[in-house]
Amino acid sequence: VSRGPVDVMVTFLGDGQRADALRLAAELRAARLRVDVFPEAARKLDRPLKYAAARNVPVLAIVGEDEQARGEVAVRDLQTRQQEAAPRAQAAAQ
Repeated sequence: VSRGPVDVMVTFLGDGQRADALRLAAELRAARLRVDVFPEAARKLDRPLKYAAARNVPVLAIVGEDEQARGEVAVRDLQTRQQEAAPRAQAAAQ
């Protein structure tokens, strides 16, 4: 499983976002995406980005305090390094 292909990796920036990040991962899986979750709160994105690069993950979904308050998810394309906010309900479509 840890070596299989992944469509999106979900990471969270604080312990307060852990449950929200796990719900997002479940929603993305329900949309038939292959999802990995970075297992720790990442105050800085260095470690999740390194992990995603090692797994060749194309997209990182970021749940932070600000995104959570706005009902959004930050979606970063790891190939182009472009990042945009997406409404939580539309995260799977991004």
